[in-house]
Amino acid sequence: SLTIPSGSSTIFLVHRAGMQIKILGGLNNNFRAAQVGSVSRPINRKLQDTISPQDFGAKADGVVDDTASMQAFLNAVAAGAIGFMPSGDYRITAGLVVALTSKGFSLLGCGAEATRIIVDNFSFAEPAIRIS
Repeated sequence: SLTIPSGSSTIFLVHRAGMQIKILGGLNNNFRAAQVGSVSRPINRKLQDTISPQDFGAKADGVVDDTASMQAFLNAVAAGAIGFMPSGDYRITAGLVVALTSKGFSLLGCGAEATRIIVDNFSFAEPAIRIS
């Protein structure tokens, strides 16, 4: 959740992809990215652009088991949401399944060295992620 302090008219925050966003007013108002050429649009629409494993409770610290959070995230991605995996180490202890309900899915990350899925404590006889 995002809290806008009373009396504030402008707040800056950093978007998941590292882009600075300028919010004008409260959540029912508009925002505009700080980059030249950006346009204002409702903040509630911006917050719906992508989902991440953290939206489902993932810690991405390489220690906590993120298997359940990652599966819930992939279920939402398979249903049509655009998934963004911020940098971190997502530890899984069982295989994950992407059960497609459409022609494809969109999943973005921060690169192979920044966004990693750490496979821990399960047989390599099963794939870490299976797309069906």
